Amino acid sequence: MELIGNGGERFDDVREIAVLRGGGLGDLMFAVPALEALAAAYPEARITLLGAPLAPAVLRGRTDAVHAFEELPVAPGVRDGGEGAPDLEAFVARLHGRFDLAVQVHGGGRNSNPFLLRLGARHTVGTATEDAEVLERWVRYVYYQHEVLRGLEVASLAGAAPVTLDPRVRVTDDERAAVRAELGVAGRLVAVHPGAVTPARWSGAWARPSHDAPLDAEVDVLVPTVGRPAELATTLAGLAAQTDVAFRLVLSDQSAGQDAATAPSVAAMLRVLEAQGRPVTLLAHPERRGLAEHRQHLLDHATAPAVLYLDDDVWLEPGSVRRMLDALRSLGCGFVGSAVQGLSYLDDRRPHETAVYEPWDGPVVPEVVRRGTPAFDRLSLHNAANPTHVAADLDVEPGGWVPYRVAWVGACVLYDRAALEAVGGFGFWPVLPTEHAGEDVVAQWRVMERFGGAGILPSGAVHLESPTTVTDRRVDAPDVLFPEHADAAH
Repeated sequence: MELIGNGGERFDDVREIAVLRGGGLGDLMFAVPALEALAAAYPEARITLLGAPLAPAVLRGRTDAVHAFEELPVAPGVRDGGEGAPDLEAFVARLHGRFDLAVQVHGGGRNSNPFLLRLGARHTVGTATEDAEVLERWVRYVYYQHEVLRGLEVASLAGAAPVTLDPRVRVTDDERAAVRAELGVAGRLVAVHPGAVTPARWSGAWARPSHDAPLDAEVDVLVPTVGRPAELATTLAGLAAQTDVAFRLVLSDQSAGQDAATAPSVAAMLRVLEAQGRPVTLLAHPERRGLAEHRQHLLDHATAPAVLYLDDDVWLEPGSVRRMLDALRSLGCGFVGSAVQGLSYLDDRRPHETAVYEPWDGPVVPEVVRRGTPAFDRLSLHNAANPTHVAADLDVEPGGWVPYRVAWVGACVLYDRAALEAVGGFGFWPVLPTEHAGEDVVAQWRVMERFGGAGILPSGAVHLESPTTVTDRRVDAPDVLFPEHADAAH
């Protein structure tokens, strides 16, 4: 087979190779083709897998590509816990300078690349996110990439071409017989591995010590808040019900005294999230420089590949974040929004406002929205309970979603973080006065123009219909950032 990706030349005089891949059963299996490619390209080298304690049980004697195993120490982003783990400094001292080539197929490299570099290998290859330290040869870490192909792309950096695309290990006849005897089956057997860990710990395990490393967050949920503890607690309760997606909460508080997290109802829900195994980051951000600056402050603390901006007065139906993430991945656009619904208007049907509904029948493509364009008229679609009524007419299967064209989406928007940062995020905040509105419109329009954006129905996001904390809306951010928009308004 040919090299995957740009590839590279084989390194000379490589006798010892280290491959960094922690995690569980699935993580190890998906790394096997990359290990076998390295073994074929460097037949005289010894390959040592730096992995979790279960690695020898899974791979020893089942593949010829791994010759030795080293249990990883506890280190941020590499291994987060485990009794009896090696000491980090002793591990580094013992292995420093041993390897001619060190290969990182563990993750995005923010933590794993500095860890790998401490081993002092002559050559290093691996992946790197935009904020990660890079190795000698590296490729950009793409979250939505097939795990096997990502590993093979890294191996190709060292001149190792694939020998297989299938993650396979040897299983003996005795092992097959033992499994059949244990399960009481005689015919063919198919084993399905849905995942070694779940995103959220259930209540029966909250009081037990956790020895599993937390899942890498697929989404950072960014919540700005100010002076609304009851609404915030409801918002957090909705997040606690999102048990099918791995997320981290980043909560930035501008309340007087920054005391939102101490309100009993808020504190209780934060404890629930932490008991579920959710990472929680609390930020005090007392100086108020406007909505855009507050959103940029949250973005500066984001690390996940997707970021969900969620206002502090929105309740989410269980499964909402997973559906949004599935839509973002499937559509390949810059953002996906779930418009908030005011259920006090459930009996108030407004066909004159919902007539602008237009589904995305094909790929989501970039488009320009400004006041005076037909696309701007879509704004009426998100009034009152309009999204609820449109969704009812679509008859979508539970768990499904339908993408549609939007003017913009307020209060609940999931961005591809790379796309949002590529257009500058909310970094335009210095040109706005402290009192302003419409900052989310500016960010979304910029993302839409380069990457496209969509709403999805059913929404699953419910507005709590509390009084707004944004009382001065005399300055609309799009009027400042898009002069032609202001001209159309006048």
